[in-house]
Amino acid sequence: MPSVTPGWTPIPDDVSLLPTMRALFACQAEVSRVSSRHLDSLGLTPARFEVLSALGDTDGMTVKELADRSLTTKGNLLHVLGHLESQGLIRRTKCKPDNRQTHVSLTPEGQALYERTFMVHIDAMRAYFDQLEPDESETLTALLGKLTGIFAKASP
Repeated sequence: MPSVTPGWTPIPDDVSLLPTMRALFACQAEVSRVSSRHLDSLGLTPARFEVLSALGDTDGMTVKELADRSLTTKGNLLHVLGHLESQGLIRRTKCKPDNRQTHVSLTPEGQALYERTFMVHIDAMRAYFDQLEPDESETLTALLGKLTGIFAKASP
């Protein structure tokens, strides 16, 4: 019989969340790995692609709107914006009349990069997701949305 650490109670398999959590984390890691590899082949990082995707075909938005819309963490966003700006892909301007806000938009070069890469990446990822039946895809989307909502309610 295996030794048990004092004060530790084993969790019965029938009530454990570990299989579900492991499956969710493993799936996220694989999707991220494949997506990152493809984006790297396009010369982009996932964070830069997120910003370009959020800004593409728009007149731009504030940094706050961009942080809310993209999947890039707020802590990484300013770094990503700095890189994209130094590459001539975005421009940042102060909003009027509130100079505390910054408006971000794609330059013509940034819009061209978005147009060259967005659908190419979507189509590459579609090759994986299309292996699900349409009803499986709908169920997965609904369940992930529901789970996201549950966790979002717990966030401050």
